[in-house]
Amino acid sequence: MIKKISIKLSIMNKILITLLALAGLMFYAGCSSQPAPVSGGTSAAVVCGDGVVAGTEACDDGNTVTETACAYGSATCTACDATCATVLNLTGSRCGDTVCDAVENNTSCPADCTIATCGNGTCNAPTETNTNCPADCPVCGDGIVAGTETCDDGNTVTETACPYGTATCTACNATCGVVLNLTGSFCGDGACNTGNGETLASCSADCTPAAAIAATGTALQCPTNASIPVTGRTTSQPGNFSHNAGQNCMQAGCHVGNNVAATALWKVAGTIYMSAVSTMPAGNRKVLIVDGLNNNLFIQTDDCGNFYDSTMIFTPAAGAGAYHAFTTDTNQLINGTMNQALNATSDGACNSCHGISQSKLW
Repeated sequence: MIKKISIKLSIMNKILITLLALAGLMFYAGCSSQPAPVSGGTSAAVVCGDGVVAGTEACDDGNTVTETACAYGSATCTACDATCATVLNLTGSRCGDTVCDAVENNTSCPADCTIATCGNGTCNAPTETNTNCPADCPVCGDGIVAGTETCDDGNTVTETACPYGTATCTACNATCGVVLNLTGSFCGDGACNTGNGETLASCSADCTPAAAIAATGTALQCPTNASIPVTGRTTSQPGNFSHNAGQNCMQAGCHVGNNVAATALWKVAGTIYMSAVSTMPAGNRKVLIVDGLNNNLFIQTDDCGNFYDSTMIFTPAAGAGAYHAFTTDTNQLINGTMNQALNATSDGACNSCHGISQSKLW
């Protein structure tokens, strides 16, 4: 009887030990830090960059970098921004995209990386540049005619005239597409180019006093107190110049009598003006002088508008007027339209009256 009770207790102890062991396992499982998800729930934490799209993430490509291009070899791809919030649709370089990338060469990708040959008419960038191959990579204005350029004069300006001193020249327009055939001013072209620095002293061929008058509207280039550069028998003529227009140069101490200081002594002299009221002397005008014996003296004004002659052409009759004069424009014949008739005078000093007590000669 006692033995049966002992056997029953032993079986009950084993059952109790087994139950306690099971209870311990259940307690350990209940204390685990990573409990199994509850059906219908979420994990305890969402990590951007772990490659798992979870929670509010729109994407997760396994990093926290915002890519800008696909990996080499992929024409298109998708990626994720640094915050796992936006899907990125990207493109990438590859062999065959016509661009020789840094990772490509003529061996690995001959389709893109052709061997650049300077002079083949194609600018193979980035290998060729204007510096190492201007023939294929032209730049308008560098002074080198290359590529599709028709001309290149070293600038990007469309010139309108040659540099001063050059009668004719060629230039290039601003886009290096058109050759320009130009002309320029120079000393001897018949125009007093004051804008280019021509003066009576630097270019007497063009800048005669008369030309200066036409160019500037003034007679300031005519001397006002200088020796007339003529000697001996003298008559005024175009191309010469004189001083003191409008003044009586045949008064005592000037170009008359026995004044040895004078360069020349006149028998007749005066000044012709552009009009009766003008202050501008008229160069290269024709003058006919008729003396008391009806002798004719043809004179032209010099470039300062003065006329003068040292030749005795008359023998005045007692009490008779000695001179009559008629002026005509330089483009008219000597016997052309009369502009102004001189009153008779006995000494040939036309400016002693005209412009003072009488109207100016014109």
